[in-house]
Amino acid sequence: MRWLRPSRSRAAIRRRGWSGTGRRWPSRADAYHALGDEPRPAPVALSPYGKELQALALTIPPQKRPSPLWDGCIEAGDIARVVAEGYVHVIGDVRGSGASEGEHIGNCNAGGVPLGQDAYDFIEWVAAQPWCNGTVGMIGISYFGSMQIFAAAERPPSLKAIFVSGGHFDF
Repeated sequence: MRWLRPSRSRAAIRRRGWSGTGRRWPSRADAYHALGDEPRPAPVALSPYGKELQALALTIPPQKRPSPLWDGCIEAGDIARVVAEGYVHVIGDVRGSGASEGEHIGNCNAGGVPLGQDAYDFIEWVAAQPWCNGTVGMIGISYFGSMQIFAAAERPPSLKAIFVSGGHFDF
C-alpha cells in the first residue's frame, strides 16, 4: 500500500496493488481510494497498456491545455477526480499484459479466452473485495471503452453501469 498526494487534489489517495485469481487467470490491479476503509462503489478500467502508465497523472503537474508536453488526460479516467467523488478507482492489466499472467493475443481474445470472460471474472473479483461495496461500474476511452462492451456482453451480476466514451466497436 502506498499513499500518493496528487498535485490536483487536496486529499491523499491510497494506492493498493492487488492480485486476484479469477476462474481463468491471475490478474493484477491497482485500487485507488481516499482515506478510510469503508467500502465504496468501484469504477473499473481494463487494458493491455500497463496500469502504472495511467497513474502518471497523479505525479505530473497539470499542464495548460493544449500542452506541447501532456495535457493530463488519461484513458482510464482521472484517478484524482474519481476518488474525490467517493469511488475506488480500479485499474487492471488484462491477461498477458503489464503484471498479469497469461498470453494476450490481439484485441479480442487472450490466450484463447474472450476478453469479456476475463472481464467478467475481474469485475466479480473486485465486487468481492473488502474495499468495494459490491457495486462495480466501468470507465475509460479507446481500448478501455472496448473492454466495457466486452464485459457488458457477458452480463456480470455486479456490473451496474458502463460509461463508454469512444472505442472500437466493429468486432
